[in-house]
Amino acid sequence: MRVTPDEIHISDPEFYETIYSHGSDIDKPAYMKWSLGTPGTMFAATDAAHHRMRRTSLNQFFSKKKILELAPRIRDQVQKMFSRLEKEYKGNDKVLRIDFMFAAVAADIVTGYSFDRSYNFLDAPEFISPFTSSIESFKKAAKLSVNFPWLPRLLSKLPENWVAAMNPEIIPSFEFRKVSDERSHYLLDTYFLQAMVEQIEEIQRDRAEDKIDRGKGTIFTEILEAKLAPSEMTTARLADEAAGIVGAALETTKWALSVITYYVLSDKEVLDRLRKEVTEARAETLSLPELEKLPYLMAVIQEGLRMSYGTIGRSPRIHRTRPIQYGDYVIPPGTPISTSTYIVHNDETIYPDSHQFNPSRWIQPDGAKPLSRYLTCFSKGSRMCLGMQLAYAEMELIVAELFTRFDLELFETTQKDVICTHDQMGVGVSEGSKGIRVIVR
Repeated sequence: MRVTPDEIHISDPEFYETIYSHGSDIDKPAYMKWSLGTPGTMFAATDAAHHRMRRTSLNQFFSKKKILELAPRIRDQVQKMFSRLEKEYKGNDKVLRIDFMFAAVAADIVTGYSFDRSYNFLDAPEFISPFTSSIESFKKAAKLSVNFPWLPRLLSKLPENWVAAMNPEIIPSFEFRKVSDERSHYLLDTYFLQAMVEQIEEIQRDRAEDKIDRGKGTIFTEILEAKLAPSEMTTARLADEAAGIVGAALETTKWALSVITYYVLSDKEVLDRLRKEVTEARAETLSLPELEKLPYLMAVIQEGLRMSYGTIGRSPRIHRTRPIQYGDYVIPPGTPISTSTYIVHNDETIYPDSHQFNPSRWIQPDGAKPLSRYLTCFSKGSRMCLGMQLAYAEMELIVAELFTRFDLELFETTQKDVICTHDQMGVGVSEGSKGIRVIVR
């Protein structure tokens, strides 16, 4: 189907890996550089060679080997989260926005890894911070900016009161451009983008004064040691990259864990089977490679990833030098082609009863076609999500212990709070949703 004057959408799960494949000639449309207002990110590098250069400087930090080395630090943050549940929520009927809690732990993990310091999101009262609401506002604005990439540049030049009059929901994002000397430690996220600039500038100063602890190997200390072009080493470019890494790591992991929590607590059979497996395995003591061998735990995580989708908006690819054959059609070189994870993950020929949460579908007999080929929430090919291994590690450690250590009960939360009703780049749920709320018994 032609979905724009020059873009073709192909709704065929079998063709996904052809569109999103490896290759030195696979670009994005030029407008996507500005689509989220952060042109310095790896995501925004539309030219394949430019993207590869930015990605190469980050690849080593998100490899399987590196994430295994990071596992003790991830566990520390997860245990800090569980400790707060024990002390503040267990047994007192206090309602918890568990999606906010998942956002806090994901953010503390990735900022600690990026900068060797934490913003202490997990210390915020009730895990609620202005940054959470700002992210929601950003998601609502993102779809507009993707379709009208000139919009972020225009809005940035207008007085804030003009923009607020046009769209009151964007007001929280103004806080990104403000700095206050009176902020408390857990409110640093209110000034998130400015904080990214400050972090990069501090690392640059430490490097100039030879104060860098190179043994810690954080992401941005190592990027500054890389042999990149001067244009790639500016504070603005690196701050864009930092915001992109942290934002992506926060939002996708938060939502996948939220979807898993809702569906596990909604189905006693799923909950009992998961508890039985992880209890018998004493999963809280297992390493990440050992957790990955627990079939039902991994099935729950994969089903949660399938039903949380990741990014659901189209992300076109341009095969610059060669035509693409699809059936009887020959698509000329240079044509933007796309498909959607939402469509793939709800294809009934691949996932029967696709709107049902069914972890057992992932436990297949030998010789069956592996469903993992059709799990596209991390995309595929040369632009596959860099943080996939980190996301899996966080989910494995959290899911393995959350449902056995705590007796959780959904509070005024229904399926409408997790079902995708509209595209906000990520999942948009019904208007008026109050999030995924639980009580810890």
